[in-house]
Amino acid sequence: MKTRIISGLLGSIILLLTVITGGIVLKFGVLVISLIGIKEFIQAFKHIEIKITKYLYLYAISLFIISIFGSFQIINFTIIINFLILMFIYVFNKDYNIYEIALSLLCSIYIPYSLIHISFLSENILVWLIFIIAFATDTFAYFTGRLIGKRKLAPILSPKKTIEGAVGGLLGSIITTLIFVKFIGMTNIYMYILLALICSIASIIGDLSASKIKRYIKIKDYGNIMPGHGGILDRFDSILFIAPLVFYFINYFI
Repeated sequence: MKTRIISGLLGSIILLLTVITGGIVLKFGVLVISLIGIKEFIQAFKHIEIKITKYLYLYAISLFIISIFGSFQIINFTIIINFLILMFIYVFNKDYNIYEIALSLLCSIYIPYSLIHISFLSENILVWLIFIIAFATDTFAYFTGRLIGKRKLAPILSPKKTIEGAVGGLLGSIITTLIFVKFIGMTNIYMYILLALICSIASIIGDLSASKIKRYIKIKDYGNIMPGHGGILDRFDSILFIAPLVFYFINYFI
């Protein structure tokens, strides 16, 4: 527990400083997280002898460069280019079967593409909502589940998660989001309530999705970069789902 608390505090401090600094520092932080996440994904599937192409590192780096010099419209265009490159690898490299290429495509969207949305909010104070909603959902769900949780949410995937805890997480994320947007002087409160609700649900799905993948591969954690917490994908499983939602919601609905 001591190791878990210390590593959690250090990780939180680094995250806070990176987000507060913003700009190129935050963009570079997203790149580092993406590269580590891809490595963990590749290593995880090695346990069941499935190869994920290392070309994904190059894809993550290209997204980082575009986030500095290009627009987000180019990022969306890279999805098609990425797909074509992966199919090129499938056609001309006999070492990869279609299942492995499909998982490589999943990894490219799941990790670097999802996280790059944070980079495009690096100058916007609302980037904090990504982390606030993820943290609030997880924290409130944990304590609510501990206090009154009885009915299991997904007993096979995560035996400790309860329906009561999930509801507590949803309410906690809404309350925390309202406090934050009121503090920074935002209006259109009902839209932020909707955003918090959608993202909190996505946070829970992201958590359970990571758990199901790990059970399929038969591993406990994706890595050990944070002692007592696991790997990057263990800590960012919710953020991977929330980041794109916050970005698009802010740009198209608020």
